[in-house]
Amino acid sequence: MSTPGNTEPEPKPDRSGSSAGAGSTSTHKTDGGGNGRDRGRRRRRVYGGKTASERESARRLALLDAAFHLVGANGYGAATVRAICRQAGLSERYFYESFSSRGDILATLYDQHIEEIRDRVLAAVAEVAEDDVAEAEKSGAVHPLITAATRGYVEYCLEDPLRANITVIDATTAGADREDGLIPSANFSFSRLIEDYAVALLGRPHPRLRECSIGMVGFSSRLLNWWYTSGKRGDGSELVEPITLMLQAMIDRMATELSSEDAGGSDDSFTSVREHLSRPRPARTEEP
Repeated sequence: MSTPGNTEPEPKPDRSGSSAGAGSTSTHKTDGGGNGRDRGRRRRRVYGGKTASERESARRLALLDAAFHLVGANGYGAATVRAICRQAGLSERYFYESFSSRGDILATLYDQHIEEIRDRVLAAVAEVAEDDVAEAEKSGAVHPLITAATRGYVEYCLEDPLRANITVIDATTAGADREDGLIPSANFSFSRLIEDYAVALLGRPHPRLRECSIGMVGFSSRLLNWWYTSGKRGDGSELVEPITLMLQAMIDRMATELSSEDAGGSDDSFTSVREHLSRPRPARTEEP
């Protein structure tokens, strides 16, 4: 996540005790608070070379960036509204301009990184040759789509240790307490990504796919935690290989059980994975 540019200093109260608008260069008064046209003009007024909407967007990015560094370094419990605002150099009123609650910003941060992982996985899958997929399916070798997706995920996490804490390590336990971490629906976004990937390969969901996907998140979390606490370095092959083997074993077993039920599989796994993961994501719900 890139750090946004500096935002303007907070407005100081005028003599009447009210705050000057973020887009005003002087106190602006109207009869009865003005009308919609007056508010629209104030909204479009330029301050420091930026419109009000541009400044609001910059403040939102600054808050997300502050949450990123707090959560990435110290876990979700450290990211209180006050701490986030202090890190961003903004007052709490600016926080509630963009987010409804602490849970809102933490879920937004988490979902943002899960979508970045999804994009990385899609990019990795797109680079796999169709001939390699066909050969692996004939020989029974580890599926190249599973290897590519896992490597894309691992590389994303290893590029910045803060990402790993946000998406997997601390996130796997933070959701247990709503006051100390993610809302439950956000906490399961990563396991849903694994579900989507497995369904694309299998052709339909297995009855225990959700539970196994949640377990895969825990497995990945412990591996990443071991990697960082052991001071490991390198390209992450020590992470890619075991995660790939676990995913392959899970999908192979599920495929066998589904085949025994005459459920069939995907006719074209290479196309199916790309199309399935590219579908728009449903709105977040409270249930995992």
